[in-house]
Amino acid sequence: MHTLLIDADILLYQAASSCENEVEFEDDIWVLWTDENEAVAKFDSLVVNLLEKIDTYSYKLCFSHAKNFRKDLYPDYKGNRTTRKPMGFKSIRERVIFENCEKVVIYPKLEADDVLGILATSDPDYVIWSIDKDLKQIPGKHLTEEGVIKVSQEEADAFFYQQILTGDATDNYKGCPGIGPVKAEGIIKLASGTGKEWSFILAAYKKAGLTDEETLVQARLARILRSTDWDDNKQKVILWEPTTA
Repeated sequence: MHTLLIDADILLYQAASSCENEVEFEDDIWVLWTDENEAVAKFDSLVVNLLEKIDTYSYKLCFSHAKNFRKDLYPDYKGNRTTRKPMGFKSIRERVIFENCEKVVIYPKLEADDVLGILATSDPDYVIWSIDKDLKQIPGKHLTEEGVIKVSQEEADAFFYQQILTGDATDNYKGCPGIGPVKAEGIIKLASGTGKEWSFILAAYKKAGLTDEETLVQARLARILRSTDWDDNKQKVILWEPTTA
């Protein structure tokens, strides 16, 4: 039986958002309110819906830790996030974690994405669910709208390399100036099979006037952790290092 690894940050946001309500308190005065019980019940129903899609009852809820190791590498990481969280989000989160404590997985200073990546690459029976495109970096089984698909090692590595070049404006790291998804895909396709992907990436950054050190920081920001990037005994990140120059 498969075990579903759920990006619980996303599911919680969906549940809490769906339970916000507007009401006109007085003439021209509006208030926003939410029902915590309703939001928790909605979260539970969303979990059940996902489990039914792969016919399993085994799952883990992967949440982000309050701190983030990427901010140690780059203090402006996600510094552009200004959108408010849904009303009652913190309280709803605490209750969901308390009521599902045996299913919850949180690693120190890691995002939910990293927890998904570490677990999924440690056991082939795990299936990832997330709507975050960054999870395409992780080889293995993924639950999508089309059902369960398998991302190969080669596909996952290629997406990671492309992400180093494109960066991610949502997370506020820029990648290589002047390189978008199409150009990034072309560069990595050209390097594919040569074992020199990192050399191609360094050359692109150098052409844009950036150093090897700056390139490595971008790579480490882009990297969704796998089991080889995590020291479970020390509960500490093993920062990614390129295998070729």
